[in-house]
Amino acid sequence: ESVGDGGAIKLAAALAGNTKLQLVDLWHNGVGAAGAKALGAAIAKNTVLKRLYLNENPLGAEGAKGIAAGLAKARGLRHLWLTRTNAGDEGAAAL
Repeated sequence: ESVGDGGAIKLAAALAGNTKLQLVDLWHNGVGAAGAKALGAAIAKNTVLKRLYLNENPLGAEGAKGIAAGLAKARGLRHLWLTRTNAGDEGAAAL
């Protein structure tokens, strides 16, 4: 079973206050734009997460924009994988 947007939103809420977890792997887990936006908000606040894998999720341009907004404020994230996320040119430009 996939994590999906609902699971990603719950995970994002936990990540906002995370002080230990350094890697999150959501590769091919059905995370869409809503989940990506929540994760973007979480990485903006998180200082310890180092790696986030979101490959092969249907984020689309809106999801990529949500991640990009978080990246602008992220202090800890060093590696982000976003292959095959249907971000398109608009999402890539935001990133």
